[in-house]
Amino acid sequence: MKSFVFSIFLSIGLFSSLNAQFDRYDFVVVPTKFDVFFEPNAYRTSTLLKFLLTEAGYDAYYEDELPEYALQNPCKGVKVDLEENSGLLLTKFQILFKDCRNQLVFKTYAGESKSKDYKTAYHQSIRQAFSSVLSGKGVSEPKKIDRASSVDRMRLMSNGGDDYSLVDYSGAVIFRLTKSAATDVYLVNAEEISGILFKNAEGKWTMELTDGSGAKVTTNPEIEW
Repeated sequence: MKSFVFSIFLSIGLFSSLNAQFDRYDFVVVPTKFDVFFEPNAYRTSTLLKFLLTEAGYDAYYEDELPEYALQNPCKGVKVDLEENSGLLLTKFQILFKDCRNQLVFKTYAGESKSKDYKTAYHQSIRQAFSSVLSGKGVSEPKKIDRASSVDRMRLMSNGGDDYSLVDYSGAVIFRLTKSAATDVYLVNAEEISGILFKNAEGKWTMELTDGSGAKVTTNPEIEW
């Protein structure tokens, strides 16, 4: 399975910021029918999105044509969706990318069109919204600390010595742990995130995380040792 980030775009830097959002994923799933439409592939919107994703270098598949790897590893992919906020004079669409837990990974800015023809308006607004995918600049983008802390079930893997990794059930590394001198206390690190993992008075694992902006999150993840 080829890398989720296309080498040509890497060479000109377009995916430098987007890579941080999608570096855990290998493919994109394109629905044959979006909830905003009554019919499958209405106005060829599914066809358009798959074309745009493939042209940009993503491994994109229709949901009913997934390869064996995608079927066996659903959490290695993200699913694309459309959100419509059209008015009387403007057609507006945003493109959403969600993980296997239906958590938002990336949401584009709204693409707009003034065309009175439905197909033209839909295609123009979707193409304009897709420019956010290429630039890596989206809206309502979850903070890294929120995405990381949303993974509530993980497995511990030893890296040798006092170093460990916490991985989700797709095998993706979520946190790096370093055992401290105290019993049942670990230092936690991830991209732009640091914190501590310890057992509370009730014997449950508690994780306290802080990111570069000062945002703090406390969770009680279920960890398989």
